[in-house]
Amino acid sequence: MTNVTVIQKVKESEVKQDKNGKNFKVVTFSQPQRKFVDVPGVGKVAVNALARETSINLYEKPYYSDGRANQKPDAGYSEPVGEFFVGNIETRLVVPYQINGEGRMLNSYSCVILGDNTSPMWNTLIESAFKRHGHQILAATEAVQEPVVHAATA
Repeated sequence: MTNVTVIQKVKESEVKQDKNGKNFKVVTFSQPQRKFVDVPGVGKVAVNALARETSINLYEKPYYSDGRANQKPDAGYSEPVGEFFVGNIETRLVVPYQINGEGRMLNSYSCVILGDNTSPMWNTLIESAFKRHGHQILAATEAVQEPVVHAATA
């Protein structure tokens, strides 16, 4: 059984406007990393690892809104820093891309996915989010695994 994952809103920018005049904030989410390792002579121990963090643009009104006044902002736009959300930071292998014209090529991308990771629609949410951000997931790739943590022995 898979556990529902949570992420925390840890930072947000001031309100900005995109080239189409839409208000948005750059919001940073963090995913606490707790690992369990076997320590010789002690047993299984919970350790805190460096948290994963990534940012996304969240809009005051749905991007393709029809102008109705009662439309809600993207989830996370109005909530305070420190709030927790059901979701995950997903990393996948993607078609190689260049970062900001620097010449450096990358073949993985991380994205905040808000929603229930135990839902049958989870993979569809991931594919849609990556596509919205301009990245094509390579066929048959699963989540890029985090490094394995091993306890040092004395």
